[in-house]
Amino acid sequence: MNLFIDTSNWNLILILEQDNLILDQVVVRNTKKVSDLLLVNIQRLLAKHQLTIQDIKRFYLTTGPGSYTGERVGLTFVKTLKVINPTYEVYLINSLAYQAGKGKKVSLLDARGGKFYLGIYDNQQPLVAEQVIATDGLTKLLATEVYQDFQVVQDYQDCDFSQHYLTLKPNFQLTNDLELLTPTYLKPFL
Repeated sequence: MNLFIDTSNWNLILILEQDNLILDQVVVRNTKKVSDLLLVNIQRLLAKHQLTIQDIKRFYLTTGPGSYTGERVGLTFVKTLKVINPTYEVYLINSLAYQAGKGKKVSLLDARGGKFYLGIYDNQQPLVAEQVIATDGLTKLLATEVYQDFQVVQDYQDCDFSQHYLTLKPNFQLTNDLELLTPTYLKPFL
């Protein structure tokens, strides 16, 4: 049994999956209370399917960038479980890459203050380093001919979370090192 957790971008997304079949999903959008909602929603999801946390064998997580607190919530939860039970497998993917899915995509997440987290991908291959970009710089970048045939995806709008998870599952990176369960901070001093 697998559990996908994304708490990084003002949303709580949980996907329960086994053998590439989505059993259920929970999506709570636009919440700044993800730390208050994570445990109760995991408990409800598992109870609904007569499962316990011990039934989960693999966790799939996004690492951010995103909300400073949100980035840490899901990772800290799984890191704590892995300390208690080292047999859990943990797989990670960057939030921008997760949002992008497959194809030619410019992936944007609101970084607040007139800035965006930016990732540009061609079938999950990053074409630029993930970064923070101001609105005027983004406008100039998108106006260039290089990215004219790229689809812009932003803030998980119209994102089919379950489909992205299933499609990108092979792209998540297995980590056994607890020290690697850290958020992706792109703007630590902004």
